[in-house]
Amino acid sequence: VAAAAQQQRLCWGPMSSYLLHQLLDQKPYLVDHVNASRTLLWNIRTLAWDPALIALFSLPNIPLPQPVPNRYAYGSLTISGHSIPMMMVIGDQSASLFAWQELRDEALYINIGTGAFIQRVIRSGCEIRATLLTSLLLQQHGRAHYALEGTVNGAGSALSWIEQQLQPDNLFQQLPLWLKSNDCPLLFINGISGLGSPYWQADIDSQFIGEGDEQQKVVAVIESIAFLLQVNIEQLQQHQPAASKILMSGGLAQLDGLCQRIADLSGLSILRMAECEATARGVAWLLARPAAESPASPEVRWRSDTMPPITPDRNPALIKRYQRWKIAMEEAIKT
Repeated sequence: VAAAAQQQRLCWGPMSSYLLHQLLDQKPYLVDHVNASRTLLWNIRTLAWDPALIALFSLPNIPLPQPVPNRYAYGSLTISGHSIPMMMVIGDQSASLFAWQELRDEALYINIGTGAFIQRVIRSGCEIRATLLTSLLLQQHGRAHYALEGTVNGAGSALSWIEQQLQPDNLFQQLPLWLKSNDCPLLFINGISGLGSPYWQADIDSQFIGEGDEQQKVVAVIESIAFLLQVNIEQLQQHQPAASKILMSGGLAQLDGLCQRIADLSGLSILRMAECEATARGVAWLLARPAAESPASPEVRWRSDTMPPITPDRNPALIKRYQRWKIAMEEAIKT
């Protein structure tokens, strides 16, 4: 690397830039705005590489990839003699919101798989909150769309962890039945893969508080995911006007018991798509729209099959556990 830099043959940038350069016939040196914004070198207000940030990290003066909109003629990929144009590059969580088509101001978006990501569209520009991320969703037609974002690192990864710890038979087949019980004496401090927002603790010990059997431990892990999401919901609801519903996608969105707990804690109804893969669906919808924004642009006809909505119930026992969990989490962070 040092030799290539001295010979001025070194290029660098996000992984998406590397993949474009390696896969496309034209060998472009480009980056979309969303993936650029996930680095620590990008100014999300000016939508450009920031010389001050580059200097802050004492990085060499090597040109970074040329920033381009998310929808752009990046080049073409040849597969089995066929030339396939690359027209869209975007981050997975950013794309997931567009699975629901046009961005909705009144909704919280949750995409939950290995991790969980909760986002709220902001129309007022680039708003900064100390405990949350400010994410660029899309740059297209000369406009930038932003969201406030919370992250839960231990969602599906926490279930994989408890499955390895306990090795229960057919865990995912038993989960729906186990989650019907609302009597869980255990709490779980979920530090799997580190704590995301709003705590931002890279290293915290995961632990159970209280005694319980195998089923109760699994339910406590599930509830910890709901609790971590609720902490972020409370942060996002400070952005006015408050959201009136949750739009949920991802593999774990199929768990009714988890979704019901999130609804009960937040007091918000949850809508879920029948197709849980949101990222690919969002990219498809963005590409189905006209390349140029125009009043005469035809409306995109889009089929969206949704599951029956989940409405919040009164659940004082769950809310009491949540309050205990918040106190326990604050204590765990202090130690």
